[in-house]
Amino acid sequence: MESKRRNMYYENKKQETTEIAKKGNIDRIQSFQSKVLRTILNAPWYVSNRTIHHDLNNPTVHETIQSRFKSFHSNLENHPNQLANALSLTTSSQIEETLPRDLLAE
Repeated sequence: MESKRRNMYYENKKQETTEIAKKGNIDRIQSFQSKVLRTILNAPWYVSNRTIHHDLNNPTVHETIQSRFKSFHSNLENHPNQLANALSLTTSSQIEETLPRDLLAE
């Protein structure tokens, strides 16, 4: 019973992560971040979002997700627990669905 509950929990977390990582959702978060930065700086319309991020040395949402993802999976590869280590080796073709790492590769 406990293992069934645990599997349902992880399945739910995987689905939530996939939903968050969808390109449309990332774009919405990025748009919000750009609007907030633009408002804080009172930037004129002709200054690009890329320029604002570069000048503030502030990574985009996509860059942040990629760096966190790479860090997480490098930690999994070196994890002493074999089950956690195996998670870094799983590909979407093995489980027949799209994983967040596949969305980041696009």
